Amino acid sequence: MDSWLEANRALWDELVGVHVRAPGTYDIEGFKSGRSTLRAVEVDEVGDVEAKRPGGFFYIVEQHPAGNVFTDRDGKLVAGEPYFDVGPFVETTDGSYADRTAILQNKTSHEWQHPLSDIINALVGVSLRIEFLHEFPFCMFQRLPSMVKGDDGWWRVPGREDLPFLFSLKASKG
Repeated sequence: MDSWLEANRALWDELVGVHVRAPGTYDIEGFKSGRSTLRAVEVDEVGDVEAKRPGGFFYIVEQHPAGNVFTDRDGKLVAGEPYFDVGPFVETTDGSYADRTAILQNKTSHEWQHPLSDIINALVGVSLRIEFLHEFPFCMFQRLPSMVKGDDGWWRVPGREDLPFLFSLKASKG
């Protein structure tokens, strides 16, 4: 097995516990009992999930790949990382988006950049029809040090409502 895969599996296994324990991140018992854990913006887009189960669909709300390009440098937001896949980003750090203070035994992660075209083409490649793609100028966690949490719970870069940090996409069998 590849060493990056072993490292990622060990990290992911450890992060599951961190995410479950983080207050307000996941409602595990609610999920198991069938209660929705979607945020209002997600519920508006998905609609009545129960009524659509027989038809089946793919739905994702995820960090926008363009947001991975930006970094805070000397107090300014700059494009500091590639948008297209150039191989794995290797990061060694404690914490996660759910709990930035968590001390981890497995600290190294290997991540690949997936441009939006890769995501859409993967779905189209298995004969799914894209029903919508929405992009948002906010994120579900403090992705950059300059981000500020709003009253609505979303994190934004002040004065930069023109940059995508989150996207949602729905696809179904055509």
